[in-house]
Amino acid sequence: MKTIAFFAIYLAGGVALFPFLDLLRPVGVSLDHFYSEFFLSSGIDVAQRLSLSFIYASLFHLVWSALFSESAKSWVYTTDIKDLCYLALRCMSAFCISLMSLGLVGKSTQKVPHTDFHQYFTFLVICMLLGAWAWELKNFLIAAIYYAARKITGTAK
Repeated sequence: MKTIAFFAIYLAGGVALFPFLDLLRPVGVSLDHFYSEFFLSSGIDVAQRLSLSFIYASLFHLVWSALFSESAKSWVYTTDIKDLCYLALRCMSAFCISLMSLGLVGKSTQKVPHTDFHQYFTFLVICMLLGAWAWELKNFLIAAIYYAARKITGTAK
């Protein structure tokens, strides 16, 4: 039931954001410029839709993971600096893989005939998977906060 709620809420929220697409024009320009460095430029309009979908998916996954994931109390008290570095590396690698996959998706859909909403909805569905990098971000943030709290109180190794 939680999975069905996830899909329904995610898609409803993403569709509700479509009218605000023009507000992210500067982000689309920046993303297109970033992708042009890797020969993945797909145009400003496509990058604008990609950026809104990816930002929304990442934030949605982050909030969902904060509300509905397992408790971190079983592992968070034993983290040390090596664990923090490992979690940071996992977070950064997941983010980079998601970002490069997003660029490949934009490049591959550049010449497909579509309406603006159809393309945005396609990106929204694809970004549902790419936004999962935010779960790694949540794990890193929890570990870093607990480690810093233990350092402050003097209970860290």
